[in-house]
Amino acid sequence: MALGRSGVRAPLPASSLIGIVFKNAADRIAFESAAGEVANVDLAGIRIEVNAALFDQPSDFVREPDRSSADALDTPPALGQAIGAILAMLYHSAHRSDIALAACRVGFRRSTALESERLARDPVLRELPHWLNTHLVSEGAEVPARLFWGVVHAIVEARSAGSSVKPIDQTLRFLEGQLAALEDPAYRTRLDRLLQDMRRSLSFADSTLTELLERHRGSLSRPLVLFCLRESCEELLAMTLPMLSDAEFVLATVLFGAREGWLALPRRLKRPHALAVAVAHRMAVTEQNNNGGGLAFGPEPAPPIPVRELFRSGERGWNKAQQDAALALARERKWSACIQTRIRLGQGEYRFIVESGGVSLLLDGEVKAVATQVDASKFMQHIATEFMNESAEAAVRIALER
Repeated sequence: MALGRSGVRAPLPASSLIGIVFKNAADRIAFESAAGEVANVDLAGIRIEVNAALFDQPSDFVREPDRSSADALDTPPALGQAIGAILAMLYHSAHRSDIALAACRVGFRRSTALESERLARDPVLRELPHWLNTHLVSEGAEVPARLFWGVVHAIVEARSAGSSVKPIDQTLRFLEGQLAALEDPAYRTRLDRLLQDMRRSLSFADSTLTELLERHRGSLSRPLVLFCLRESCEELLAMTLPMLSDAEFVLATVLFGAREGWLALPRRLKRPHALAVAVAHRMAVTEQNNNGGGLAFGPEPAPPIPVRELFRSGERGWNKAQQDAALALARERKWSACIQTRIRLGQGEYRFIVESGGVSLLLDGEVKAVATQVDASKFMQHIATEFMNESAEAAVRIALER
């Protein structure tokens, strides 16, 4: 537990950090070098300076906490870290589908009633907003939802207790413990069969991923299968799995985020900077509330708008800024199938000339009515299946976030 002059309990959101002052240049260089070697330190926007005079003044700002009290002992911020990584995964998968975008907006508390209704169609995904806000499932949650979110809770609790048990082993323990408690024999049979395949996949793979996904359907089983066979959030985000439903993939991102935690996420998944700021605020609020700190940090910072949302069309389709940004992105990514050229010709006769390199259309005078545009449907298919690099995404934001 970190205490300042007024006994403020950590953690605090990174956005509350204005600057860092060092006594000498050597200390600053050592700090910046160490920060560059780890993925969980982002110094963007933080003022770093050297001011030896500040260290010559007596100060009681920092004092050691009273370690005689059990309440003063640190506990790993497992819940905040899990929620932070889950939010990051929801953001980075939001481009895949309308369901994924709705889940992201729900996670950051920006959703509409229609988006909440979309999530409610799946019995497991329906519990996402309730779990993120209360860390529990609702009283009327169905069995698959109780099992799924029970797994997430078990992973968080084990990490909070400092357990060395791997998250996948913790998952198996929890599900095995639930097996006997299930009253419906159909659920018991399905869960038992799933557990057998999960154990086998961890020791020797006698079935492919496709075979396992075919064998185990639904928004409880399929995310758990992926949880066994893939190890990192980056691996999951790089996968294209047409046989998975949108809800199943979103729930897989929840499991992977809970397992990895914000601290362990690669730096790429903590960007853009607005994502890190919004997530840090939520993690700090979560841990303050969880530990009884009770500090208020003001309104939540606005999260970055997912690219899919930036290209939402109005009643008349895209506006000019969206068309221009889509065209620039399609050219940069070489999505040539998205780009269409329209030539408007007046009435008259035209000559086609067949040449060795193709066919030419010979017209009298100048043709000025040539328009290049983007097929929105094909463009959004690319958005859904390709993970854009940071420079391409930044260019889209500059064009549309005004």
